[in-house]
Amino acid sequence: MIEELRLFKFGLISAELSFSPGFNVIIGETGAGKSLLLSSIDFLKGAKKTLEMAQTFGVEVCVLKEKSPSCGVKLVYTDKGLQTGVG
Repeated sequence: MIEELRLFKFGLISAELSFSPGFNVIIGETGAGKSLLLSSIDFLKGAKKTLEMAQTFGVEVCVLKEKSPSCGVKLVYTDKGLQTGVG
C-alpha cells in the first residue's frame, strides 16, 4: 500500500500526497496532473520491478540512456526504497 508520494519536477508537477488506508479519490480540473500522478505510481512500480529483476539475475552494472525517464531525478530506487542519489 502506498502511504505517501512525493513528486519533484515529475513532468509538470511537484507534489506531496498522503494516502489513507482504504479508498482514496483524486479529483481535479482538466490539466491539473491527475493522469501524471497515476503515471508516477506506474513509474515507481516499474522501478521496483526492474530492481527485483536485476537482483534475481545478479546484475551488477546497468547503463541507462541519458535523459531517459530513469535518469536525472537525483533519486535512486534501491532495496531500501527511494534514496537520494544520481538517478
